[in-house]
Amino acid sequence: MGQFIRTTVSPSLYVRSKLLCFSLLYLFTTLFLFLYVSLSRNQCVFRYSPFDPIQTKLFSYPSSYGEHKYALPTHRSSCSSPVFFSDYWTVLKEIQSLCSDSSSPESLSYINGKSETFGGNFSTQKRFSYFNHSKNDVEVPCGFFRAFPISNSDRAEMEKCGLVVASAIFNDHDKIRQPVGLGAKTLETVCFYMFIDDKTLNSLFHHNVIPKKNPRDYRVG
Repeated sequence: MGQFIRTTVSPSLYVRSKLLCFSLLYLFTTLFLFLYVSLSRNQCVFRYSPFDPIQTKLFSYPSSYGEHKYALPTHRSSCSSPVFFSDYWTVLKEIQSLCSDSSSPESLSYINGKSETFGGNFSTQKRFSYFNHSKNDVEVPCGFFRAFPISNSDRAEMEKCGLVVASAIFNDHDKIRQPVGLGAKTLETVCFYMFIDDKTLNSLFHHNVIPKKNPRDYRVG
């Protein structure tokens, strides 16, 4: 009785070579991308003009602060083709106009009260509802629902600014991050403030970010 004979046809040497080439190409491409992403420190920043030189860092961190538990790498350089922010001048003029226009609302109303949390624990939808409103008598939550000491001199300095950008660090759970890629006119209109608690302040002392002697007279940047 006859038997079936099973035969296999092996791929030709040309096909094998082609598969090997594709495999090597894929391997080297993957390795190159991995090394580029891992070692490259370049990050794109916004610019308001393609001819505007990228702003240098406003200040430098001590090396010990860069090794802090929650710190990110302190070195940040710009990429060769930063993102073009074409509306920079429009936004800047609008801010300056709102600050100088006497017909604009004299002041905003802020919610006053106490809460167990710093920001009042509003939902995201509730916070977004305050961004666009037509009534000037709407009370806006400013964030200070928990007692936080602010000196009169700091209040006076903030009132002089056209626009205040404020952030906070509590329990030493972050590091001071400076604004990067600012337009040349931004610092003439915008002031940046950072509110910290005692634990964060002691960490800044420890890493020599600010001096222990007369810390209130010291400004970062």
